[in-house]
Amino acid sequence: AGGKAVLVQMGDILDRGPDESECLERLLGLQQGAREAGGDVIMLLGNHEIMNADLDFRYVEPLGWLGWDDSEDVERAMMTRNGKKRTVPTYMLPRIQALQRGKGALAEALAKMPVAVTIGTTVFCHGGLVPEVVSYGLRRLNEETASWLRGESASK
Repeated sequence: AGGKAVLVQMGDILDRGPDESECLERLLGLQQGAREAGGDVIMLLGNHEIMNADLDFRYVEPLGWLGWDDSEDVERAMMTRNGKKRTVPTYMLPRIQALQRGKGALAEALAKMPVAVTIGTTVFCHGGLVPEVVSYGLRRLNEETASWLRGESASK
């Protein structure tokens, strides 16, 4: 255990290959253990977490569809994104169901992850912050993003 140490994971856990769900679950487990030991693991949202929650899977590697459950069924199923119905192979459904904002169990876990966090005098975020976002307020940005991931808000 890391004691009171704080680890900041800078986002983009998703769209990195065949073991994404396992990596996310391990980080969540490390976070729980760290908090019990007086430290923390803070996982920031990257653009790939947001894209997956929005059912934008253009960067998912072929093996990234595996590992979300034991199904390898390739029959067709329906998915709705931006009001448009699309036919997808059913092997995609476990990832879609896990990450879909407002519905998926892992989407709820993503909703607990901030876009940006301040530790001491250092601000951490994936990709950087422009002055307009800082003026808008990091707390507000985090709260609105969490609300969107929980499916409480339609706007991104």
